Amino acid sequence: FEAPRLKDMAERLSAVAPASALPEEVVPLRLGGTRRTLFFLHEPTGEVLSYERLSRHLGEDLPIYGLRASRADAATQRDLVALARRHRDAIRQVQPQGPYRLAGWSGGGLLAYEIAHQLLAEDEAVEFIGLIDSARPGYKPAEPIPDELGMRWVFLEVYAAYLDPSLDMLAIRALQEHMDLEQAVAHCRELGWLPDSFRLDELVWRSARFGRLVHACMDYRPPPLPMPLHLFTGEPVPGSDPSMGWEALA
Repeated sequence: FEAPRLKDMAERLSAVAPASALPEEVVPLRLGGTRRTLFFLHEPTGEVLSYERLSRHLGEDLPIYGLRASRADAATQRDLVALARRHRDAIRQVQPQGPYRLAGWSGGGLLAYEIAHQLLAEDEAVEFIGLIDSARPGYKPAEPIPDELGMRWVFLEVYAAYLDPSLDMLAIRALQEHMDLEQAVAHCRELGWLPDSFRLDELVWRSARFGRLVHACMDYRPPPLPMPLHLFTGEPVPGSDPSMGWEALA
């Protein structure tokens, strides 16, 4: 992300020492800087590209890392606490001691919250938890979850719009009326909505991971934490809880 030109990337790669290797799920979004590091946690797509976009607006003196999900999470148990534990260990390889700064969008905020809970239980300091449009699970009735095929179509919409936020998700949804899933994936590639290398098998495992992470977020019940929460939201729906359920817990 810091070296978008091939020349700059080649220079970076030639200078990388084996000892600097990071855990697979750790993605450096910005290295250097003197401020305390900020860690962003992935949401149910498992990716951290959205945080690279956000990092451009947070000042150049702030080191930023993203924590992404692995392909193995497509087949693992739906357990947000266990996933948070693994990410906590990866974070501590980057920053062995606190104070820690953690944030996340959607389900990523729940992961940040649970990691903070685990770090506090180890007597580590956590100085910031940022929740970006992250609702507290269970504060309102859950929406029905699609079956496996339905989840693949949902993920196709979500992922294409994730890669290009200017896309209309309804235009992708309309493809269901005219073609099967494999045809829809090919159509999205032809239009440039998905990478040229993206095929149905990748959609299958990515949507499986997406479904498990969605379930893990819905099943999670956050405990109270003895520290402030910072909630960042878009425009609230009229009549809804502006705290997205957190006021009853915080």
